[in-house]
Amino acid sequence: MNRGRQVTIGISFIQEVEEALSMDCAPPPDVIAPLAVRAGLRLPAWHPAPYDDELEQDSLKARQESGTWLELEEIDAVQRLRGWHRARYGNVTVEAKRLDDVRYALGNLREALEGECDQTMEEYGISRVGIESSEDSARREWRDFRAIRSQVIASMSADETCGECHWCWIRRLHIECCALLEAATAAGEGNHG
Repeated sequence: MNRGRQVTIGISFIQEVEEALSMDCAPPPDVIAPLAVRAGLRLPAWHPAPYDDELEQDSLKARQESGTWLELEEIDAVQRLRGWHRARYGNVTVEAKRLDDVRYALGNLREALEGECDQTMEEYGISRVGIESSEDSARREWRDFRAIRSQVIASMSADETCGECHWCWIRRLHIECCALLEAATAAGEGNHG
């Protein structure tokens, strides 16, 4: 990934990534950026930072105080993607490297959350093999149960995922992020000239 290459993306994509990762619960950039520098996240991949026990404790403390479930690398990637862009609508141009870092973070989260889809289907009485009886599912009904269950069944028939869980959301964002990077590469967007 060329460091200087630029990619144009929609602000709505950044906002959805921030929402999916609960970035409102993450420590602010003025807390994360110095930790990221200490961790070597801003260094080239061939220049690994040494392990620092004090850094690990500082990072953990900052993340626990804010209540985030994300790791330092994931928070830093999303905050750097947002950068100084505060627009609420339209498109922004960002470094392709920053979007690639978010793609990597989303990919890791996609792997970590993989079992959620099966749990959601089980919650609605659905499995990849069959659907429980209406009588059995009626015992677990709550407000909007039938409507959501119908959406899950429709989603399963389309791509074998529930379409409702956090994993499905992260998966969709990861796929979209990959597509944005591929489209930019194919178009040769932002070539130096």
